[in-house]
Amino acid sequence: MQDIYDQACRFAVRLDPPGYVRWLLPEAADDLVFVRWLDTRTVPFPGHGNRTCDTVMELRSRSVPSWRGALPNEFQGEPDPEILQRGFVYVGRLHESLRWGPRLQRRYDVVLAVVNLTGRPQVPALQMRVPGVSGLVTRFEACIRTMSTEDAAQTLAQIGSGEVARCMLAWIPLMRGSRDRAIIQEWKAVASQEPSRQLRAEYGGLALIFAELVGRLALWEQALEDWNVRESQIAVRWKDEGRDEGRVEGRVEGRVEGRVEELRETVLTLGRQRFGEPKVATAERLCQISDLEQLRRLTTRLLTANAWDDLLAAPYASGGASPAGEGPGGLERA
Repeated sequence: MQDIYDQACRFAVRLDPPGYVRWLLPEAADDLVFVRWLDTRTVPFPGHGNRTCDTVMELRSRSVPSWRGALPNEFQGEPDPEILQRGFVYVGRLHESLRWGPRLQRRYDVVLAVVNLTGRPQVPALQMRVPGVSGLVTRFEACIRTMSTEDAAQTLAQIGSGEVARCMLAWIPLMRGSRDRAIIQEWKAVASQEPSRQLRAEYGGLALIFAELVGRLALWEQALEDWNVRESQIAVRWKDEGRDEGRVEGRVEGRVEGRVEELRETVLTLGRQRFGEPKVATAERLCQISDLEQLRRLTTRLLTANAWDDLLAAPYASGGASPAGEGPGGLERA
């Protein structure tokens, strides 16, 4: 999601990192302390090319002084079925590369947070095991929050009471019930409690951006027409990108093309780890695949394929049915 919505999410989190952590991990809100943003420019998130996940937080624990955690945050416009596979790789890379303490000898405990702006909740765990072998299992879990399942009225009440940070006002238009005009009026009342004029402008600008994502822009724009968003840095950037119909269509097409490139990179990255470096002809064949669904099938096949030729076998690369009982080069026998 390398577009204005991704930028808006990262911008919103940086307005109040501790407040965001309290919302994300409420059960540890009294214990976890945001320390700083970690530099992970040398560790790009799989499928993102050279773009880094630049919202990796360093956390410490009040109750366990010897503990340090690294929390990468990945924001998605809609749920990605391969996010746990790619996140598993990324967490491993961060655990290997990041260090802290005297002479940088200690490793961080790395956990992944995924925030879906739309769509349905995802299963937060990935599990791999050998049938019939007890105790031999690889399990990876992430913290996954889905904005469309959050309740706008409840969140506003929690913000008003101070239980939830005001930075979460940005995402209210994505939540359940945010089409209600009474909710928008309550949003304005709660946001007005913010003493900083600049932050009030940013909350309004962010709310309009996310309202556009879910088709609620006209409703929120009308309700916020008396709200000063001209001072919002992110809103100005959003408007500069253009919101006329042609530009919007162009952004949609651009997001699809970007997703295709991300999935190609994911297949290459994970494939190299499983099967080794592909032959030139194999890499060229993969680069010629431009169908999004086809690439999604290949990322799923990475868990069961035996080699590059097996992964790119015609039935799977084209989406056709595989012959029953096929051996190498196809599905294993049941």
